[in-house]
Amino acid sequence: MPNVAPRLFLLAVAAAALFIFRTSSVLPPLVAAHFDAGGLPTGWTSRETYRSVALAAAVLLPLAVTFGAVLAVRTAPRALNLPHRDYWFAPERRAASQQYVVAMLFRVGTLVTMLVAAVHYTVLRAHALQPPRLPLVAFFAILGAFTALLVLVLVTLTTHFRKLPAAQ
Repeated sequence: MPNVAPRLFLLAVAAAALFIFRTSSVLPPLVAAHFDAGGLPTGWTSRETYRSVALAAAVLLPLAVTFGAVLAVRTAPRALNLPHRDYWFAPERRAASQQYVVAMLFRVGTLVTMLVAAVHYTVLRAHALQPPRLPLVAFFAILGAFTALLVLVLVTLTTHFRKLPAAQ
C-alpha cells in the first residue's frame, strides 16, 4: 500500500488555504488578530494583512517545516534522536526507517496545517460577536486536541523505534 501521508498533507494544506482565502472576506476591514486571556481583542490588523499572514501560516509554515525536516531525515539521519538509532538506521534498514519517520513528519505537518485552519475558524467565530470575542472553549479544545494528537504521533514514533527484534 502506498504511503498516503504526503498526499493527505498536501490535501490539508490546499484545503486550509482555500478555507482561509474564501472565508477571510467575511471578516471586517479591521480584524481582531490578537486576544487576551479573557478572549478580548488586544491587537488589530487589516483584513488583507490578516489574510496574508493566515495563508502564510497555513501554507508556507507547514511546507517549510515538513519538507525541511524530511530533507534532514534523508540527508542526516545521524542527527535524529531516536531509540536504537544506530540499529534502525543501519544501511540494511535505513530506507524503511526513513520512510517511517518521513510518514510521521507528514502527519505532524498535517496537524499543524489543521491547527492553523482551526485557529482561523475561532477568529471567524470571534467576529460573529459584537464586540469581537474569541470563543475560549473552542480555542482551548482545538489546542488540546492538537496537543493530544501530536503526543500520540510522537509516542507512536518513539514506540516503533524502541522495539528491537528478539535476536538483538
